This record gives sequence, C-alpha cells and structure tokens, in this order.
Amino acid sequence: MSITLKNISHEYNPGTTFATFGLKDVSLHIADGEAVGIIGPTGSGKSTLLQHINGLLRPTSGELEVEGIRITSEKQNLSELRKNVGLVFQYPEYQLFEETIAKDIAFGPLNLGLAQEEVDQRVKEAMDLIGLDYESLKDRSPFEISGGQKRRVAIAGVLAMNPSVLMLDEPTAGLDPLGRSQLLETLRTLHKTKKITLIIISHSMEEIASISQRIILMKNGEIRMDKPVEEAFEDVEFFEECGMDVPVISRVMYELRKAGKPLSRNYASVEEAREAILQAVRHA
Repeated sequence: MSITLKNISHEYNPGTTFATFGLKDVSLHIADGEAVGIIGPTGSGKSTLLQHINGLLRPTSGELEVEGIRITSEKQNLSELRKNVGLVFQYPEYQLFEETIAKDIAFGPLNLGLAQEEVDQRVKEAMDLIGLDYESLKDRSPFEISGGQKRRVAIAGVLAMNPSVLMLDEPTAGLDPLGRSQLLETLRTLHKTKKITLIIISHSMEEIASISQRIILMKNGEIRMDKPVEEAFEDVEFFEECGMDVPVISRVMYELRKAGKPLSRNYASVEEAREAILQAVRHA
C-alpha cells in the first residue's frame, strides 16, 4: 500500500497564542512494502506524521493519499483507511482490557462485523505472526504475562485487522534487551514474509538501522533527511547539528576514516563493518 503526502502542514491550537506547527510543508512518498525508519529529536513531528497517515489527524493544508484514499482538511469517513493502516502507540500494553488474550486480540475484528469463525482464525494467525503460542496463551489474562508478551499481544490486536501498513511508535520502549531483540526480529520476519509496509519511530539508531531500508530524519516539523540506510549515517556532523547521534558502529567507522583508514563508508551494522575492516586489514 503506497503512501503519498503533498505539502502537508498541521497546526496545533490555530488562532491562539499557543499555535504551533507539528508539520510544515511535508512531501513524502512511501512505496508499497517498504520498511521506513523515522527519527528525530523529541517534538520533531514524528508521531504527528504517523497520526496523519492513519487519519487520526487531518492536515491543516496539503493532501495525503493512502492507496487511493484521499485525506484532506475536510471531514471524511476514514474507517476504511484505519482497517488498512494499523498504528501501535507507545506502551500499547496499557490499552489491554479484556479478560483473556484471545478476546483482547479479537476486539478489533469483532467490531468489523466479521463472523466468529473468521475472527478466531485471525486471532490464531496474528498470535502466530507475532510469536505467541495460541493454545497455551489464548485463555490467559493479558495481565498475568511478561511485559514483552503484553507488547506482542497489543501488536497482535492490530495485526488481526489485516492491515497493509503497520506503524509503530517506539515499539521497544521499556523492554529489556532480550525483549527488544526478540521483538525487532519478529518485526523483521513479519515485514519479509507478509510484505507489509512497515513504518517505525525510534530514538535508538541501532534499532532503526537494523530494521529499516530507508531512514527519514525530522526536525521542527520538517523532513531534514531522506536516504537509504546505507547512506543515512555518512554525515555525522549533520546528525550532531540536528541533535542526534549515529549508531555506535557508524561512529567507530567515521573515526577510523578520519584517521586515514581505507574504509568506504560509515557502516550501520556490525556485520558489514567487520567485513570492511577485515578487508582493509588484508589489503594494508
């Protein structure tokens, strides 16, 4: 499902002394099946952007189109859009409320008016996709499982709607290192197997680099950078000017290049950096 924004601006509290722009003249195209990471300092417009793509916010000016569904400042019924564009907020486990995990995941599909058999199938598929064992967990309370499992239940509830686009705002926030690693691997597998369009906000450059094909950097409601992950972390000084850092391994590569080592770029993954360093050593 492709996404196109044309000159989108969004003003909070218009006509008041508290008026501020969350987005300023943002134009952007995300192709069907892309994995996009969105980064930027706090207040840069990242979450505002996701809420426009999902239709929770409408632009003050400009136009947004998601697979033929056009969103403007005018009032529209966007229920069809929200079936296809899933948004997972920060700490989504705080929104769990049903007495069992299966019922919580089933809440969205039931509200679509689907038959119980179809709902049950969607619950099973969503739990399988997100790495939760259906038989052992379906009848358990969502409040009796670990934090990482709660996060997965919340994401499964969105996946049960069968979205074409999955957007996650800081999906690993508050998880322990193992939980973060497992969830990121699950999302990578989900993107690869389902060909779903994946859009992720994170303050962790390592996480963004490990899961994204393309990285967008925002600041003050504007897009300041939009590059493939292979090129995104080349300009370390630019990131510092934007109040951001680069992945640790990119910083290491940057310092090695400054020292005159024959390395072609600031790799964002440890595996790629390792191979580049070994090759440089062999040819030294």
